[in-house]
Amino acid sequence: MNTISDKGIEKINRIISEKSNKDKVSSRDFIQRDLGLDSLDILELVWELEREFDVVLDKNIFNDIHLTVGGVYSFVANGEKIKG
Repeated sequence: MNTISDKGIEKINRIISEKSNKDKVSSRDFIQRDLGLDSLDILELVWELEREFDVVLDKNIFNDIHLTVGGVYSFVANGEKIKG
């Protein structure tokens, strides 16, 4: 299992914060319940994370109502790297 750097965590937090209009997010925040992201917001979030980190992410995982910001860290860290 891969881990993500502190810089990567900061990038993810910034992206999620902008998408959710929250000043600060926590690794324990639920993407849907706590941050209020709907399905379109989540899809846009996935696209932005894929571009920022050059990975391919399983979009279905992001529809899990129990997904936390910390879970997003793990999915990005373990996403399939795009070969270029």
